[in-house]
Amino acid sequence: MGSFLLNAASVSADDSKSSTKAEADAPAENPPSNDKLPQPLAADDELEMVAEMRQVTTRKGDRMAILQLEDLTGSGEAVVFPKSYARLADHLMAEARLLVWAGVDRRDERVQLIIDDCRAVDELNLLLVQLPSDQASDIAIQHKLRECLNQHRPERDELGVKVPVVAEVCHGDSVRYVRLGSQFCVKDVDAAIASLRTQSFEARCSDRLVLT
Repeated sequence: MGSFLLNAASVSADDSKSSTKAEADAPAENPPSNDKLPQPLAADDELEMVAEMRQVTTRKGDRMAILQLEDLTGSGEAVVFPKSYARLADHLMAEARLLVWAGVDRRDERVQLIIDDCRAVDELNLLLVQLPSDQASDIAIQHKLRECLNQHRPERDELGVKVPVVAEVCHGDSVRYVRLGSQFCVKDVDAAIASLRTQSFEARCSDRLVLT
């Protein structure tokens, strides 16, 4: 089993509040190194703003939505099919800032996101798990962390509740922030923190990412 911590951003302790998030969606053969630079979010995990939204009614009378999304790299179209729309409609509105989990549909030269889930960035917290650098590369510790987080994973039909998990990898005065993949998101941050602490992990909930 390889490490599931990837793309760590190295910052000093004083700069930790303004550090860049890094993505960790797939196993890696080696633990993160100090020279790894933060990578863009994976295709299934995007920070976006809803520029336009159009509601559509299917032939069966179900509602769905077609969105025009924008981020710092450009814009594109996304679709929210009826089952997902029924649970996510409250989050979907023009100018909303969202963290979306989506698949990519490529047909000919057309690329479209198929949104499976989303959270409003204004309401989003992170679950922070502190790991000394020696523990971050310890397979046994990784397995224990994985098992603990999996106990609090949302069910497939629970949408709009995911809380991303970030590992704070500490080495002396240096802190590297590594956001774990979407499969490690939890639904109840307080319950997850309680479970992590019983397994001797240091865990806490971040402040909201956007202050209003």
